[in-house]
Amino acid sequence: MPKLILIRGLPGSGKSTLAKHLADTCGYFHVEADMWFTKDGKYQFIPGEIGLAHDWCQKQAALKLEMGLNVVVSNTFTALWEIEPYRDMALQLKIPFWIIECTANYGSVHNLPDEAMARMKQRWQELK
Repeated sequence: MPKLILIRGLPGSGKSTLAKHLADTCGYFHVEADMWFTKDGKYQFIPGEIGLAHDWCQKQAALKLEMGLNVVVSNTFTALWEIEPYRDMALQLKIPFWIIECTANYGSVHNLPDEAMARMKQRWQELK
C-alpha cells in the first residue's frame, strides 16, 4: 500500500532536503511545485504560473500513488486549505497520510526577498 507524506515549512526550513533524503534512502517519489519552475537545471519563478505548478504537483503525486509508489510532497503549505487536495487524495485512495513540519532556518536557496518571507510568515497557519 502506498504512503503519502507532506512536508511543510517556510522557505529555507529544510523541506526539500528532507524530501530528497526520503527519496534517496526510502525510495519515495519526490515532487514539489518548485520543480515546475526548474528548466535545464535553472530555477526561474514565474508568479503567474503558481497555480499551474501546484496543479502539476498534485497530478504527479496522484499518478504515482495510483501506480502504488510512496510519495513525498514538499511545499510551503502555509495555509491549511493547501493541504486539503492531498488529504482528499489519501482518503480517496485509502492510504496512510502524514504531515511533517520543518522549522529550521537555513536560508532560502531561491533568494526570496525579505518582504515575501514576511508575507509567508503572516499567512502561516498552525496544524490543528
